[in-house]
Amino acid sequence: RRRWRWSICMEDTNGPSDERRTGFEARQAAREATRRERKLEHAEEEGESRMEQAIAFLKEFRAIDQHVRTRLDQPLTPHHLNQLATRVQQMRAMLQNATAFLAQYDVRRSQKTLDELQS
Repeated sequence: RRRWRWSICMEDTNGPSDERRTGFEARQAAREATRRERKLEHAEEEGESRMEQAIAFLKEFRAIDQHVRTRLDQPLTPHHLNQLATRVQQMRAMLQNATAFLAQYDVRRSQKTLDELQS
């Protein structure tokens, strides 16, 4: 019995057989595929989350923009001008916070809108 065990140990020290190596590589490939699937699912969930955040931002940004533009068409008192300036500052802060999840096109378009309101 000892010789048999010794021979197995000697075989193991010489390196795994092709069958063992193939089995190991198959398990490793399966683990890697599982990791990729989880990463893809997480990315899709995060992508949906970012899209939802972008949509919510754009809706709120446009609503404030419309409100400010409507108010600019009406006669303004100094108090109303201060309120509108505060709204524009609020929009700038919103845009700064939203740059993490907005597409560059949306950032540039929003910045252009703010520049138009500022002037």
